[in-house]
Amino acid sequence: MRLTGQSAFITGAGSGIGRATALRFAEEGAGIGVADIDPRSAETVAQEIRDQGGEAIAITVDVAQSTAVARGYADFLAHFGRLDISRFR
Repeated sequence: MRLTGQSAFITGAGSGIGRATALRFAEEGAGIGVADIDPRSAETVAQEIRDQGGEAIAITVDVAQSTAVARGYADFLAHFGRLDISRFR
């Protein structure tokens, strides 16, 4: 549990490497902002983390739109209060 007490904002977390990163960070104790362009994929991964006892929120983000990233980050901060780890792809 090396990441206990930390929070991570991970884009592309609805599938592939982003999903694997989100799940692994959650296993290590981090709270996860599961950000993805597909809201259903983001929620599925967030729910998977919560089902395993972790803390996660789904955030819909199109990283090609700076306003969407800013809005997603604001949602993340409203929930977790701070950012310790980020992974943008």
